[in-house]
Amino acid sequence: MTKNTTNRRLSPTLVKGAAFVLTGILVLAVPNPSRQLIRFVMATVLLVMGGTDLWSVLRGRERTRGALRSGFAVVAGVGLFLTPTATVRVVELVFAAYLAALAFLAIQHGFTTSRKSKSMRIDFGQGVFLLASTALIVAFPNALLRLALVSVALTAILVGAVMVAWALRNSAEDTEVADRAIVVEVVWKWLAQRDVGPERRSDLADRLFFEQPDRAEKITSYVVMLMLSVTIASLAILQDSTAVVIGAMLVAPLMTPIMACAVALVAGWRKRVAVSMALVAASTATAIGLAWVLASWIPAMVPLVANSQVLSRAAPTLLDMAIALAAGAAGAYATIDYRVSSSLPGVAIAVALVPPLGVVGVCLEAQLWQSAVGAFLLFLTNLVSIILASMITFVLVGLAPVKSILRKHRVMTDLVTVVVAAALVIMVPLALTGQGVLKAAARRGATQEAVNDWLDPDSSVRVMRVSTTRGRVHVMLTGSGDVPAVSELESAIVSSTGEPTRVTVEFIPSMTITADTQKTAGITD
Repeated sequence: MTKNTTNRRLSPTLVKGAAFVLTGILVLAVPNPSRQLIRFVMATVLLVMGGTDLWSVLRGRERTRGALRSGFAVVAGVGLFLTPTATVRVVELVFAAYLAALAFLAIQHGFTTSRKSKSMRIDFGQGVFLLASTALIVAFPNALLRLALVSVALTAILVGAVMVAWALRNSAEDTEVADRAIVVEVVWKWLAQRDVGPERRSDLADRLFFEQPDRAEKITSYVVMLMLSVTIASLAILQDSTAVVIGAMLVAPLMTPIMACAVALVAGWRKRVAVSMALVAASTATAIGLAWVLASWIPAMVPLVANSQVLSRAAPTLLDMAIALAAGAAGAYATIDYRVSSSLPGVAIAVALVPPLGVVGVCLEAQLWQSAVGAFLLFLTNLVSIILASMITFVLVGLAPVKSILRKHRVMTDLVTVVVAAALVIMVPLALTGQGVLKAAARRGATQEAVNDWLDPDSSVRVMRVSTTRGRVHVMLTGSGDVPAVSELESAIVSSTGEPTRVTVEFIPSMTITADTQKTAGITD
């Protein structure tokens, strides 16, 4: 027994899995050195590969294709050592052009395929996926590199954890696989063992899908809770009450059909996917319409342009998608594991679904189109992210056996392609919004610093407020004394931000009065 335990603990699979986990954690903990190390490793690998191919070309084993491949690998490897930034950008653009060509071919094939063919939808889905990937690579290279690095690190941690779990449970019985420590083989073995069983699947389907024998009762309860949650959320938005909005999140039932859609996608149930998405669409329209009606009858206690509930949901970024992905995975795990089901209220708060729809309806009634679009984008971000993260979680916990998924791989490919393509399409405006938020923050910081440097530290003039918009800066001052030249401040701000800026200074003189000075000056009540 001791011998088996020792062998199991020291199996190559366990060691490799632990190394994967530690490497992923190290990359996340120290990103800058990790990027330098990855660049060095990639450059070395490219040089070795290019040198090997070049040797084969010189010996006559490879022809034109080998010469082109070896030349590209050597040039890319040297470039990563000497000019990493420019080399990475060139490689990104070449890769983007390649993806764009593949997207064009996929869409063209979709047009030429019969409309009755299932491959037509797959081709269009792949085309949209590739076009969105191309747009992200071209427009946001730095953000995409950071995202890729984080994704690789998280994948390494997940794969390593799977290998460690399998080694601790099975390496003593399956020493041949444990000694080979092939990542794909171990992960496949682990996934093949995951199966929640038919009873759990049946119970989950009964809880998530509105089907017979209690279909009417389930739908009635769902509609009542949806209407009440939208009412609570809309009224809370109108009075700018965060506590009441949280209450609306807790009673909102919209998570149920979204989780049902994720379950149906993993299981390959086309009809249930369609029904669940139709229910989500109908719920979305109902929520927006009810919020519109309430806003048309009840005035806002706080102006919507200054309402914190509106402002916090009007400009979603990639950070909101990351939150929704994590919360979606937590929600899926809590849905299938009764021991942690009590965490579902926390998930509901993390990924608010009804409040953004309430903001959409309220802003549409007030004709605040930009805020309405931003809030609806936040809802779509949460929706797609929850479905995507839930699908991955359901596969990992064994909701649908791997063999069953492989039998329905064509259906799965069709459905999953649509979800992933939708996620990538949503990432484009999120990245744009995030980039705008970062630029605005940097502009505000540079402007504030320029204003502070513009005023003499010994001056009695003080800054009350600095407000910035694109191309305009408004500075409010108070105190006594002379105000420095506004043209100097304009020049300093333009130099710091690199953007033409018009500065307006509002100076409110102030006077300090005490009892003695008031008597001396003859100021009386």
